[in-house]
Amino acid sequence: MKKYILILSCLSICTVHAWFDELRGVRAYKSGDYGQAKQLLQKQLVDDPHNGQLLFNVGDVLYKEKQFDKAEAYFKDAIKNLKDNELTSVLDQLIEQGVDISGVQVEGGKAQYDILKSKQTEQAEFQEKVIRQINNEEIYKDQGIIELTYHP
Repeated sequence: MKKYILILSCLSICTVHAWFDELRGVRAYKSGDYGQAKQLLQKQLVDDPHNGQLLFNVGDVLYKEKQFDKAEAYFKDAIKNLKDNELTSVLDQLIEQGVDISGVQVEGGKAQYDILKSKQTEQAEFQEKVIRQINNEEIYKDQGIIELTYHP
């Protein structure tokens, strides 16, 4: 019995320690210390390499550091490992940051595929709306720009 209590205690301590590292990583990110944030979040990925939210957070740090290719790889891995309810939130965050999700693919089930297609359609419709608005602005026509087009 003591052996099981010791194992549970060790697991609890490790979980709390991991949670604090993740929390410190998020705080570092929010304060603009992207190097520290990346280090703490990547440390978490060693123990939990399929954690979609951690993968997304590391990708977000890399995006802030303008390491776009590396960030894209983390975002794609994150999307593959997110639960359906997390996928919607992450795709909304990517769209908000201006990341084009038109080429993103999921390897999950039908629910994830439907969520992704819905968000891709939503983003494409928004981009087309913005271009229509820009094309209606006289200021651009004065600068010799006749029309802008969007090609996903």
